[in-house]
Amino acid sequence: MHARSALFDLYGDYLRQRGGCAPIASLVCALAPVGITGPAVRTAVSRMVRQGWLRATDSHGARGYALTARAMHRLDQSAARIYRTRHNEWDGNLDMVLFSPPTHRSTRAQLATALRFHGYGPLSAGTWISPWQDTELEQVFHEADITFTRFSAAHHGDTAALACRAWDLDDLALRYLEFISTMGPVVATADPQSDSEAAYTARFQLVHAFRVFLFSDPQLPPQLCPPNWAGADAAAFFDTHAARLRPAADHFVDQCLPPKLGSMADSVLTTTTTDGLTTITLNRPKAMNALNTELKNALREALAAAEQDDGCRAILLKGASERAFCVGQDLVEHVDNLAGDDPLATVREHYNPIATLLFNMDKPVVCAVQGAAAGAGASLTFLCDFRVGGPSTKFTMAFSGIGLAADTGASYTLPRLVGSAKAHEMLMLNTTVAAAEAARIGLLTHLTESDEAVQ
Repeated sequence: MHARSALFDLYGDYLRQRGGCAPIASLVCALAPVGITGPAVRTAVSRMVRQGWLRATDSHGARGYALTARAMHRLDQSAARIYRTRHNEWDGNLDMVLFSPPTHRSTRAQLATALRFHGYGPLSAGTWISPWQDTELEQVFHEADITFTRFSAAHHGDTAALACRAWDLDDLALRYLEFISTMGPVVATADPQSDSEAAYTARFQLVHAFRVFLFSDPQLPPQLCPPNWAGADAAAFFDTHAARLRPAADHFVDQCLPPKLGSMADSVLTTTTTDGLTTITLNRPKAMNALNTELKNALREALAAAEQDDGCRAILLKGASERAFCVGQDLVEHVDNLAGDDPLATVREHYNPIATLLFNMDKPVVCAVQGAAAGAGASLTFLCDFRVGGPSTKFTMAFSGIGLAADTGASYTLPRLVGSAKAHEMLMLNTTVAAAEAARIGLLTHLTESDEAVQ
C-alpha cells in the first residue's frame, strides 16, 4: 500500500466527514496500523500539496493539512461509486466518445486512466463507450487538451456482447472473487467489540482493496452484466463488513485526532446505536442544521451504514437545534454551487442518493421534527415513515421563494401525504404549515404537547 493512496483513503473515508483537515501527527498515527511510516506520510503529503490535493493550514495550534475543493469533489465522486449511492436507471443507450488518441504515450495513458475512472471502456483507441453519461467528461478532455465528439448511441445488436469488448469482464470477475477470498480472513478476524485498532486496520484494507475497482469496473447495469455476476457478490461482501467495522474504526480515528477535532460534539453529524435504535443527529445547530456538503456526505454515509448494520432495527433522524430540525440547503454554499460549471451536481451527488436511501430503507425511520423544517429539510421528513412534532414544528417548502423547483423527492412524496391541492399550495405559494395543521393534514404522524417530548 503506497502512502499517497492510503492518504486518499484516510481523507475520503474518515476525515472528509470530520472537516477534511488533520495535523500531520494525526495522519502518521492513523496510517501506522496499515504499515505507512512517518517519513513516508510526510513525503506523500508534500507531494499532494504540490499536486493541488491538499493545502497547508492551522489545525488546533499545529500545522495541518486540509482537502482542497478539487480533492473534495474527487473524493465525493469516489464515495458515490464505492458505496453505490447513485441509483441510475439505464435508458438502453450508450454514451459514445470519439477522439484522436494523443501521440505522447504518457498523455495517452493518463487519458485512458481518467476515462476508465469515469466508467468508459474502449472499442478502439479513439472510440470509448459507457452506459452512463458522465458530467465530468468535458473536463477530462479539457485537461488533456484534446477535442472530442460525443453521441448518445442506440446499439442494434447484442449490447452485452459489446460490453465484453469494451471491458474484460471475465478478468474482472476473477479479480472480484480473489478480492472476496483474500479479504475474507482479514475481516473475519477483526472483532469490533474488543479492538478498535484491529477493526480499523481490517476495514482500511477492505476499503483500499475495493477502491481499486473504481478504475476497472464501470458498474454496468444488470442488463449488461454476465449471469451470476461476481461484482454483485463482492459489493454485498464489502457493504456487510464495511458497515460492521465502521463504528469501531471511527473510534480509533477519533483517538488519533486532537480532542476537539475528533469529538463527536464537533462533528456535523452524530450517530449512536442503542438497543437496536440508530439515532442520526444533524449537528449544525448554529446554522439551524443547514445542509452543507460535509453534512450531506455524512448523512448519506450514515444512512448507508445503518441500512447494512444488522444491529440497527430502526432509525431516529433528528436535529441538534431547538429552533429547527433542518432549514435545507446551506445558502452560503449554494451561491458557490450556482457559480460553478455544474450547479445541479449537488442534487445528483447528494440529495438524490440521500432521498433514495431513505425511500428504499427496509427499516422504519422516525423523524423528530422540532422547530422549522424548510426546503430540503422538509423534503427529508416526508421520506421518513413517521414524523413526530411539537408546538414549535412548522413546515415551509421555500423552493419557490428562491426560484427553484422542489428536490429531494418532495414533488413525489408531498402529494401522497397531503393530496395534490395542498401540495401545490405548499410548493408554489411557499406557505407555512404550523404544527396543528400539519397534524390534521398528515404531515405529522403524532403531535406532542411539548417540544421537549419531541427529542
